Amino acid sequence: IKGCLKSKFSTGLAKIYGLVLQDACFVITSAASDGGVFKIDLQQEQITKLLPNGSQTCTRAHSISTHDTRGLIFSDPGSHSVKSLNLDGESVEVQTIMGTG
Repeated sequence: IKGCLKSKFSTGLAKIYGLVLQDACFVITSAASDGGVFKIDLQQEQITKLLPNGSQTCTRAHSISTHDTRGLIFSDPGSHSVKSLNLDGESVEVQTIMGTG
């Protein structure tokens, strides 16, 4: 792949399995025990944890993808489910859309 590196940013996270671009930010998933779902703003060089693993809404985040009507969807194999993740400003809404969650 040819290109030009514009920015370098270290998350310090392990077990990163998913990455999507949304609204000029990356959203990543980390299956590590201290992982979860994170939003990365490269311009501000800021990382924000949206959902921590081990929480009621996110047992263990794994893969993530965009969806036409649901915003983002991610797998949560810890709860055997697929969940939607809607980001609206500072609020985060999670809904189980498939599985036992």
